[in-house]
Amino acid sequence: MYTVIKIILIIIISSSIAYSLQEGSFCKTKNDENGVCKRYSDCPLILNKLRNREIGRSDVIDCNAYGVICCPVEIARIKGEISNRKCKEIESLTQTKIRVGVSILNPNGTLLTASRCKHKSVSLIVGGEEAYRYEFPHQALLGYMTGKGIQWACGGSLISSKYVLTGMKFLIYFSECNKLTSFLAAHCNYRRSLREIKFVKLGMLDRSQDDSDVFIYNVINKIIHPQYDRISFNNDIALLELDKDVKFSEYIYPICLPTRQHDEEKAIVTGLGTTGKGHAQSEKLLKVVLEKFSNRECQENVPQPIDKASMVCYGDNSDSKDACRGDSGGPIQVPNDDESHCTYKIIGVVSFGALNCGTPGIPSIFVNVYNYLSWIEDIIWKDEK
Repeated sequence: MYTVIKIILIIIISSSIAYSLQEGSFCKTKNDENGVCKRYSDCPLILNKLRNREIGRSDVIDCNAYGVICCPVEIARIKGEISNRKCKEIESLTQTKIRVGVSILNPNGTLLTASRCKHKSVSLIVGGEEAYRYEFPHQALLGYMTGKGIQWACGGSLISSKYVLTGMKFLIYFSECNKLTSFLAAHCNYRRSLREIKFVKLGMLDRSQDDSDVFIYNVINKIIHPQYDRISFNNDIALLELDKDVKFSEYIYPICLPTRQHDEEKAIVTGLGTTGKGHAQSEKLLKVVLEKFSNRECQENVPQPIDKASMVCYGDNSDSKDACRGDSGGPIQVPNDDESHCTYKIIGVVSFGALNCGTPGIPSIFVNVYNYLSWIEDIIWKDEK
């Protein structure tokens, strides 16, 4: 009897220890494979197997009671490591060589040069200004086919040679863009259309620009976050796979993904959306700097529930600066603060905001990209380590 009780106690204690592991801890799957404790959203293999009914919930080992599970180690990588490496790979495209002095020579006798960013430093006081060449080479426009040709609708961001990061709600049916409430609206066009997003335009500063610097790609696959909620707009994030690799140039190259949680007080949102309710969509790519709202300030001014982990809020308390209709899916970004200083990092994806966009004190809501970094990396660089 004593032996039986002892065994039961050992099992209970062992289970208790296994059930209190923190995110990032090593663990064992039900098949006794090595794993790493990760959130569901960061373990697409498990999510896809559950969705396809290849496994059941009982086959998933919980690391703790907070939605952290044991993710098989073969898909587990150090979060942000590959994103950081890819960011550095494109740095040469963001710089131009300049002479620093005729009297200073390299050891081989050539003139010493230094690198300078091709785009100017952005002053964090701009508002509604036109972007210029080289500034946002990752900006994408998404389009669908009509009887009159391609209609360009919402925004996105090039994040690799084959993938564009965007929002989910307008990818398949524009009816997803219906008003959330009488107060809030998704920042995309309210076209009740069954037309499907099929095209991505890159390299443009102008909506109708059609020169040798502009390229249009076909969308061959849409990857929607498996936990997207069409009611609350939680997890409003998606990836578009292009039909061929994008050829990078000084006009087109990816934006860097965030390798840490960003909390900058100011960030830049870009897009070709409207400049206010009732206005036509902008023909030019525009940029505006917004101020960060704390979680408390955001929830006090937005009736829609705000998820602190997956959403961030930016707006302006005193001026009509905002994202607006047609900007949905586009980026909010900050200048890179590490070695790749000529690049930007995307920290959010435009999701929704006030119906009367540009209302002082009412922020727009952006998807927090860092919250989904593992999900993104495991898809776009699935064959790389």
